Amino acid sequence: MTAEAVPTVARRMCVDCKEMTDWPVIVGGVEQNSGPGWIAYACPACAHHYRTADDLGAALVTHAVHCKVCAAAGADCATAEALREAHGAAAEAGR
Repeated sequence: MTAEAVPTVARRMCVDCKEMTDWPVIVGGVEQNSGPGWIAYACPACAHHYRTADDLGAALVTHAVHCKVCAAAGADCATAEALREAHGAAAEAGR
């Protein structure tokens, strides 16, 4: 991977509003008795229905500390932008 190549986040469907989002936030996981489980995603505007502002803030800090793209660019990558937007929505909702 070169310095110019920035990984992108895959489009996912929001479990709440059912719209496709370019900024998915992980909000849960489903385990199966048989076969693989799956990860539940929400758009940043809906993520506060599943995660608190404190939880989303902690996820943002943890991501920023470990993300090489965020550290190298000095700005948010796509995942950090989604977490920051979701944290703002949760704070506005009082969660």
